[in-house]
Amino acid sequence: MRLLWALPLVLLTGAGIVLLLRRTLGSHQIGSKGRERMSLRESVSVSQDTRIHLLQVDRQSYLLVESSRVTSLQATLKVPVR
Repeated sequence: MRLLWALPLVLLTGAGIVLLLRRTLGSHQIGSKGRERMSLRESVSVSQDTRIHLLQVDRQSYLLVESSRVTSLQATLKVPVR
């Protein structure tokens, strides 16, 4: 019971640090969706056992073929980014 005052102090200190970091780093660097490194653009089922995925990693597109036997990178594509 003697340390009952410490919990609000710790919570307020933590909230203050979070607010300070958000101001100094900027909201675009913390949890921003616009800075994703990899995104799935499209997936297509070719057959029951085979799917083709179009991935984008750092503005470079890759065609990935996934089957029941193996998954392989088939091509590096020059696809315009929208």
